[in-house]
Formats: sequence, structure tokens, C-alpha cells
Amino acid sequence: MVYDKDGYTLHPQTFDEAHASNVRIAFSSISFEYWIVLHFGYTTRPFTDSADIIRYLETTYGYRYGKGDPLTYAGTKAFIADAKLRASQCRDYQRQSNPPGTPVYEMNPWTDVDELVERIERLALEA
Repeated sequence: MVYDKDGYTLHPQTFDEAHASNVRIAFSSISFEYWIVLHFGYTTRPFTDSADIIRYLETTYGYRYGKGDPLTYAGTKAFIADAKLRASQCRDYQRQSNPPGTPVYEMNPWTDVDELVERIERLALEA
């Protein structure tokens, strides 16, 4: 399952139900757009919502992002390896900066979309 925090409030229940059903979650906080940011650079700056992240993309990197834009993948695919590394660095940072046991939905920013991408890449190689 893939989802983000932006506007959603039932995180504890969602994570508990997913765990009980053996469903893995690819989660981004505050929103999926943080994963896009990581294609261009690294930041642990907290964001307020997806619009805040989109503004950051435009002002910091000059990247014009539109939700659902079919050209997003084409504009970011060359930087996937960088984004995966930066996502891992962000998780390390958040784990060190927050008390042990802090749920990921309380961390900002956070993403583990890179783990989903790696799984998809492995499956593609096996096909």
C-alpha cells in the first residue's frame, strides 16, 4: 500500500491494520512529493503540506511539478539512485533525531518509497 500523511489522520489505525493483514506500507510524510525532492537534493526540512513541497521544488530546484503529470517519471528517472540514497539518509537522520519508537507518521520528512522502488526493480529483473 502506498500513501502519505497529507490531510489523512488515521495513521495508527492504518499501520495497525496493515501489520495485522501482513500488508507493507510505502509511506511519505508529509506527502509523496518529498520523494520527488530527493531526486534533486537532500533536505530534512519539515514541510507543512504537499503545496509547501511543490513550492520548495520550484524555488530551490526550478522543477515544475504537477500532481499526476505523466512527464514526472521522465523528468526524474535519471536521479532515482540519488533519491534512494537520500531517502535512506533521511530515515537514518529521523531515527537518530527522534525518541526510540517514534512512529514514522510522526516524523517529518520521511519516505520509504525507495524500498518499494527497489522491490519493483528486483521483480522486473526476475521477469
